[in-house]
Amino acid sequence: MRIFGMNWMRAVSSSCLEFVQMMLRCQVLLVTHHRRVIGLADGLEEKAGIFTHELD
Repeated sequence: MRIFGMNWMRAVSSSCLEFVQMMLRCQVLLVTHHRRVIGLADGLEEKAGIFTHELD
């Protein structure tokens, strides 16, 4: 098992926080065929602004 350095972990954490800040300002549209992703979205406790739609 490889352990990543702290600089790498800080970079990933920083990128995740930047992505969250961007999502608060923008609309994010995720198109997927993976049922697991839809299940995760449906299982969120706070669904403010999260909508799922299935095509026929």
